[in-house]
Amino acid sequence: MIGKVGKIAYTGCETNMTGTKYSMLVLLLVLSLVVGGAGSVYGNTDELLASTITWKVMTSTRTIQASTLPFGDDFILETDNASVSGSEDILQALDGMKFALERTSLAGNLTVHLILNLYGNAFMPSLSSRRVECCFNMTVDFLVDGSKVDSDQFTLTMTIPSGSGLDYLLDLCGGNQNTVSFANYNGGSFSTEHITTSFHGQDLVVRIQSPLTVVGGLYSELGIPANVGYSTWYKVKKLFE
Repeated sequence: MIGKVGKIAYTGCETNMTGTKYSMLVLLLVLSLVVGGAGSVYGNTDELLASTITWKVMTSTRTIQASTLPFGDDFILETDNASVSGSEDILQALDGMKFALERTSLAGNLTVHLILNLYGNAFMPSLSSRRVECCFNMTVDFLVDGSKVDSDQFTLTMTIPSGSGLDYLLDLCGGNQNTVSFANYNGGSFSTEHITTSFHGQDLVVRIQSPLTVVGGLYSELGIPANVGYSTWYKVKKLFE
């Protein structure tokens, strides 16, 4: 009788231990699912960020060029086959212009609209308190999943190659390397805040945080200080042209 009682007591203990092990296994499985699920939501957020950019260059009436590129690749404007009646010369001057966008934390499908504000073979003048002749005038819109978003989380860099195209643009406002400046135009005023303009080698490079409508012109006309830096080589080169 004593042996049987002992055996029964042992069997009950074994059953309780088995049940405990089973409960622990279930708990561990649930925890692994929760932690794994959290990792898939929070640990791989990079996979949700925009990996490509769709660039569209437009005028008020048509799209000139559209390309989808990996984030980080330069978008190069190609206008050789662009057909905009009356604006052929200025489009040719813009051929080879480069655009680059710095990485953002936005998720979704990102599209950048670069809207050239053309007026024949020139840019439309900006209107503040008075008419300002422009050597550049372009409105920038950002869309995520088809909806327009604020530009304050974007930084755009554009590079205009040196050569006859850049010279053509500067001539539009009667400017030169010492008298031009680039600014953001918004609400009837110009601002150079968060804009840097310089010559890298012989190319004009403009970096804009929160781009809206980017305007280039005589700094005296825009009412802002000149903020273009030029390399010594570029200045020497211009002396012999």
